[in-house]
Parts: sequence; structure tokens; C-alpha cells
Amino acid sequence: MNGKYVAAGVVLFVAFILNWATPLYNRVSPSLAGLPFFYWWQTLVLVIVTFLYLAFSYMVRERQEAGNEAGASGAKDGGSK
Repeated sequence: MNGKYVAAGVVLFVAFILNWATPLYNRVSPSLAGLPFFYWWQTLVLVIVTFLYLAFSYMVRERQEAGNEAGASGAKDGGSK
């Protein structure tokens, strides 16, 4: 298995855990600028998960582009009969 796909999977798993660990942050205090902890934590997680998904997309796209380039060069060489 490719190491980049494993790393991408770990990135998605961390994002999943941050979103679904609600019992860990389902509380009111501490508040920040009058917002309960639950709301500002959700906002912070939204920003963090956005960057995690961007990292995942970059890792997977880089791999796919490398595969497409290899396939395109192979089609040029072996495409004529």
C-alpha cells in the first residue's frame, strides 16, 4: 500500500474524530467572547478540518496526476498498430 494513501487516510480519520467527538466538547464553559465552548470549538474544528481536507486532496491529486502522466506516455508509445 502506498504511504501517501495511508497518510491521506490518517488525515481523514483525524477529521472524522474531531467532528464526531461531540461528548468531549459538549459544554458551556469556558466561553470566548460570550460564545459557549461548544460553538467556538465547532468553528475552530471547521477551520482545522478544512485544512486537513485540503491536505488530503493535495496528496491524492498529486498521486493521480503522476498516474495520468504515466498512462498518457504509455498510450503515445504503444497506441499505434
